[in-house]
Amino acid sequence: MRPMTLSQQRAFSLIEILITLIITSIVFSIATPSLSSAIQSSKQTIHTNQMIGALNYARNKAITSRRMVSLCAGSTSCNNATQWEQQIIIFIDTNQDGQFNQTDTLLNTLYLDEIYSWHWSNFRNQKHMSYKPDGTTHSLNGTFTLCMQHLPTRSIVINTSGRARIAAPTNANACTT
Repeated sequence: MRPMTLSQQRAFSLIEILITLIITSIVFSIATPSLSSAIQSSKQTIHTNQMIGALNYARNKAITSRRMVSLCAGSTSCNNATQWEQQIIIFIDTNQDGQFNQTDTLLNTLYLDEIYSWHWSNFRNQKHMSYKPDGTTHSLNGTFTLCMQHLPTRSIVINTSGRARIAAPTNANACTT
């Protein structure tokens, strides 16, 4: 067997492999924070779009069923809180009290990630959101603020006509109460 010449070798040296690994790890360490930020922004967009969809669904259902439709935080009943966590229920509010009772019909449930919540603030200080049969709110114009670990990230502003729009959070303390 003949010895291999230098021009016939096709392998990498240990130094070449180490330099490649070092450069790869540097690039990866630079890219990781921006990737994490992009993932968080994507999750915030998803939660905002889910809430806009839930509000539009509730408003549309109120109009098409010609009945009051309400939203509140809770799973089997409304928990009477302005900080909406874990689950949001949408229901036909038969007795129009903003509470999910035995006579009400559950329409949908919205689930939130553990680190997110919605803070609902409105001019009547109600713990629920209701749409009347004509699609307007039940005098509940206000703001939903998306909170991530008690920090405001995005807001949805609802006027009395029932229309929702996305806005930047204006109240830095919205998620601490």
